[in-house]
Amino acid sequence: MIMIETRFLSEAERREAPRLPIVLPDFPDRSPPFSTGEQTEVFTPDALKKVSATDSARTDRFIKLVFAISHRIGGPVPFAFHTADGRYRSLDAGCVGYCVNERNPRLNVETGSDGFIVSVMPTARCAEIYELVLARLLSEIDPGAQ
Repeated sequence: MIMIETRFLSEAERREAPRLPIVLPDFPDRSPPFSTGEQTEVFTPDALKKVSATDSARTDRFIKLVFAISHRIGGPVPFAFHTADGRYRSLDAGCVGYCVNERNPRLNVETGSDGFIVSVMPTARCAEIYELVLARLLSEIDPGAQ
């Protein structure tokens, strides 16, 4: 049996994505670590097996913000969500893949019954690395600080 490893979220799934009590900063990069596109592609864990040779500034920014979001909402970060200011966002699959597949992963994925990734959760290793900068990271995603 051939397993489909990617699919696009339906318009209803996008509309029903949870609203999180956070905002995300604007990213000057051409390829931001949180996608804003009209179509959201979701993946199975096997579809994200490629690993970059080195961590990039973009991936570093991504994992720090995911850690802060998880701390702020008290649990896993949904793959797709709306921010407090109404903007639709989704996690960048390349960043997720890197953080999941590195030798000492900083993220764990959670899948739905269909096998597609629905959320990510920072690992204990991630918390050890970024705990000292958590207050600053939380201030970056706080809607009241914007």
